[in-house]
Amino acid sequence: MSTPSRPTRRETLAGLCGGAAVGLVGGPALASARPPNVVFVLVDDLRWNWLGCMGHPWIPTPHIDRLAAGGTIFDNAFVAVSLCSPSRATMLTGCQPQRTRVFKNSSQHIATDVPSWAQVLQGGGYETACFGKWHMRPYNRPKPGWDHWLSFRGQGLYNDPELYDGEKFFTEPGYITDLLTDRTVAWLQGRTSDKPFALLLSHKGVHGRPVPAARHAAAFPTEQFPEPVSWTDDLADKPEYQRAGVAWGRTRHAWAKRRDAGVPIPASIPPRPWQPRHPIHMDTARCLLSVDESVGRVCDTLDQLGLAQDTVVIFTSDNGVLLGEHAFLPGGKQLLYEESVRVPLILRGPGVPVGRRDARLVSGVDLAPTLFELGGIAEPPPVHGRSLVPLLARKGRGRVRDWRKHLLLQHFADVKWPARPTMHGLRTDRYKLVVSPAYDDGLELYDLDDDPYELHNLAVSGGHEDRIAELRQQLDQKLTALGPGPEEPVPSPAG
Repeated sequence: MSTPSRPTRRETLAGLCGGAAVGLVGGPALASARPPNVVFVLVDDLRWNWLGCMGHPWIPTPHIDRLAAGGTIFDNAFVAVSLCSPSRATMLTGCQPQRTRVFKNSSQHIATDVPSWAQVLQGGGYETACFGKWHMRPYNRPKPGWDHWLSFRGQGLYNDPELYDGEKFFTEPGYITDLLTDRTVAWLQGRTSDKPFALLLSHKGVHGRPVPAARHAAAFPTEQFPEPVSWTDDLADKPEYQRAGVAWGRTRHAWAKRRDAGVPIPASIPPRPWQPRHPIHMDTARCLLSVDESVGRVCDTLDQLGLAQDTVVIFTSDNGVLLGEHAFLPGGKQLLYEESVRVPLILRGPGVPVGRRDARLVSGVDLAPTLFELGGIAEPPPVHGRSLVPLLARKGRGRVRDWRKHLLLQHFADVKWPARPTMHGLRTDRYKLVVSPAYDDGLELYDLDDDPYELHNLAVSGGHEDRIAELRQQLDQKLTALGPGPEEPVPSPAG
């Protein structure tokens, strides 16, 4: 019995786009060939498990859940960098920070020789629009690749924000999630171009210090968050900088003050009382209600305009967030724990399997190459990510036997925040290795099958030297191939 041949990328793309895109990736041109529209919804600081479809027991997300039910959920989706600006740069370009040169927040542009998916799709015949947070510079002037633009400075404001439309700054009364959704819906309804479109709706929510919409301010009057398993992690077997971040604070000035005063770094962190209704937790959940409504409004608009069947919708987050796990203060996200680096990722659209869950390891750097392939870009720019299109093939076709076995996680130090040093991580289906090069004890290994909450650092327990050496070699190979990052600015706590 012969083994069925694996479908080509052209055949896979044809299955996704109903055959219309075949001519766009190298086959005979078709008069009716038209790639799908794209709506990319990017949420800020949304944890992977804070949605109903991802298992949250009481935060209602019916519209996002409906999107998921009509498409595919990637259960093991991760960001390349768990910080707003660097993560967004990787999603926009498909490239790691060593190529984008965006290593920290706000102050850096994407390298001019690294195009975003907006530039590539615009060059391929798409009409493009960006509504919302950009965060690669404090002053958010229009960036290359966008035909339509509305953004704001830095993090912006939840209420009555100052916006910039490409020509002027102005204050718009209202709530930021609603305002961005209003603009998105109005743009979709008012389009006159017959080009395919690619739209980025980039929300400020649920970035904290979260401020919910007034209509949601009293939501969840009795609900409580259960105490996380890792809430009482004493960090005794974790790198010293993590304990210093709790005992000395997170900023450079706080560290210098306590170090100069002779305040010791404790060998462990004592447990703290759990607050089941911590204000940040509750308001983050309340902010998510308006984001869910936004997804519903945009999807309803696509339905009403007859565009849903021709539009790929992508829903994801720029990073997760720690809400107190591992003794970290609420709102932190740079440490490479699962709560920080794992995000929701949902795709829906023409040819995307309905009701499927995919457990393979995917990264934010995969989104741009996915859009290049869906858009039929014949000569896409070089990227570090891989297109997800082969993973979306119909059941029994296009199985990707050579899909990645591990992915790279990174964070790059900022001199202002010594408790968040440069970290490089390798995540496999079972293990996570984290290396902090500036620290002698900056090595962590977790067996995620036996220890899903990352409580036990196997790097200090002995008996795992071979595993560490194997993973370290794979990590070093990846980093060597990427080339240099920024200079390491942060000394050890003792320094």
